[in-house]
Amino acid sequence: MEVDEPAGTSMDTSEPLEPAIEWRFSQVKGNIEGDDTHTEADVISCVEFSHDGEYLATGDKGGRVVIFQRDQSGKYVNGARSREYNVYSTFQSHEPEFDYLKSLEIEEKINQIKWLKKKNAANFILSTNGKYKTVKLWKISERERKVADDSWNIRRGQ
Repeated sequence: MEVDEPAGTSMDTSEPLEPAIEWRFSQVKGNIEGDDTHTEADVISCVEFSHDGEYLATGDKGGRVVIFQRDQSGKYVNGARSREYNVYSTFQSHEPEFDYLKSLEIEEKINQIKWLKKKNAANFILSTNGKYKTVKLWKISERERKVADDSWNIRRGQ
């Protein structure tokens, strides 16, 4: 009995393989001294860039979401805009819970973060946690700061 090789599965390795992507840390946030005080809850479990690359959201095993914003200082390095990000917002997305009907603990770990399309001046993200996929919608917005000059015309009684 003769077995033919299916079309398109040739193991010809004469073509060069694409180089693997090399990941490096170029920016570290927080204390990097040798104190090793991090806990399991501090371990990052997911990372997601916004559609335009201006924001980066991270979720950790403790249920926290940290939003970073691309550096707005206007710095250029080697002719390109700075690639550094600064902390924009931090919040607790999920808490550990217990499902009494199923007698199961629901963990707070953030499994996935997804940026939605920007609406007006607000960004939105979805965050999911645990095995049972609780989904939460978060509005991340920034209001424009208005700077007043020295000529304030404020009338009382209005």
